[in-house]
Amino acid sequence: MDLTTLLVGVAVMGAAFVKGMAGMAFPLVATPPVALLTDIRTAIVVLLVPNMLMDVLQIARKRFPLEHLKRLGTMMAASIVGTFVGTYLLVTIPVRLVNLIVAAIVFAFVGQNLWATPVAVPARWEPVTSPVIGFVTGVLNGISNISSPVLAIYLLSLRLGKFDFVKSISLVFLALKVGQTAAVWRWRPFTADRLWLSGAATAFALGGFAIGLQVQDRIPQRIFTRVLLGILTASGLALIAKALQ
Repeated sequence: MDLTTLLVGVAVMGAAFVKGMAGMAFPLVATPPVALLTDIRTAIVVLLVPNMLMDVLQIARKRFPLEHLKRLGTMMAASIVGTFVGTYLLVTIPVRLVNLIVAAIVFAFVGQNLWATPVAVPARWEPVTSPVIGFVTGVLNGISNISSPVLAIYLLSLRLGKFDFVKSISLVFLALKVGQTAAVWRWRPFTADRLWLSGAATAFALGGFAIGLQVQDRIPQRIFTRVLLGILTASGLALIAKALQ
């Protein structure tokens, strides 16, 4: 195993731990270091397989959330459409501007939750808001490979418990990544070298993911929510730093 593969594996393992603990943020944490070690297209391809595998494991873990699949079906469909639109817009919209907008949304939400009455989306609004949020997260995924902040904000606003949050966000993430795989197919990205690196990254990811799941099972709901808010804050800071580069 060469040094690049080892470093990619370590970066992916750390991101997978966060994914297992919080149910989100794998691309956000893993994409920058893997892209630095390789390139952005290679990073996207390498991270697709472990990302989708972890989402499948989270969805199927303990029991399959059929009720969540029904509830989020329109969001998942809209997210796939949004991913194709975002991939098309990738060369026309400044990613820097997108990152700053998402960061502003993140900080507004975190501040509202910490210092005022947390935002709550009424259940009667879901038939309208869910597909809209799905489309927006798909567009963000296509443009920047980062969609978790907006999606997490929305799911937290639905007042989902820890188990329901993880199941729901994993379902939508899986739809996003399936859509992204189809959207980037025109690159002919799946070379032998990239697939080998993706396989090695997946092995590292499963180790970090397993440890993260153990932590997730043991932390209470209040701490889980605080962890998510902390990850969102870090996401906002990372997006601003990326925009200012």
